Amino acid sequence: MTLVAKLREMGFTEVEAKAYLALVEAGQPLSGYEVAKLAGVPRPNIYPALQHLARRGAVVEAVGEGPPRYRATPFGAIARAALARLADNIRAVEAALDRPWDRSDTCHARGPEALWVHATDLIRRAQATLTVGATPLLARFAPALHEARARGLAVRYLCLAGCPPEGCGVCGTPRGHIDPPGGRVPEWLVLVRDGEEMLAASGPSDAPDIVMTRLAPIVFSLEHLVRLAGAQPPPSTGPADRVTS
Repeated sequence: MTLVAKLREMGFTEVEAKAYLALVEAGQPLSGYEVAKLAGVPRPNIYPALQHLARRGAVVEAVGEGPPRYRATPFGAIARAALARLADNIRAVEAALDRPWDRSDTCHARGPEALWVHATDLIRRAQATLTVGATPLLARFAPALHEARARGLAVRYLCLAGCPPEGCGVCGTPRGHIDPPGGRVPEWLVLVRDGEEMLAASGPSDAPDIVMTRLAPIVFSLEHLVRLAGAQPPPSTGPADRVTS
């Protein structure tokens, strides 16, 4: 994803994103004409964009004689303000809409954003234990797992991709891994919370399928697969079914 696309996700229009990036690249005040030329934007479109950027705090006008000249606000300041505003909005909406959710049913979801929501929520709600089986799909949840370990959660890992001896850096010290047959590594993520609730995701990272359930046989089976594979590897019978720890 380009920087223009990333800024558009933050609420910039395409012209505003190009104008802001042009000012960052210049590193000095520029006139509207100079911004339009550097950004590759028609002059009639650049002035409304610069005025809107100034109102949102993304640019400032340099004081001096002659036509207005604009300088980019450091992105860190913009980002911190956006995060604070988003956090305030989230807290307000959560306070207004928070309701208990009956998770007794088996549920299905799809997509990377849904996986992020449901996996981080399950990790956050874990109170005593978290059992994790994963391929490199786990890497995006490293901060949430670090926070879980920091609050004293007992976390056990099983690498379903055949992790290297030194590990991938997410789980710390590898507890065990299963070598994939034929060297093919599908994308998998299994999370079991407190032996009570399970999330399993599979498929490409840009379109994973997600299943969540509290059905005891499934939760028990997945949790003990990780525990047994990480604790006592069976004798090796070949590269397709070797389990190591």
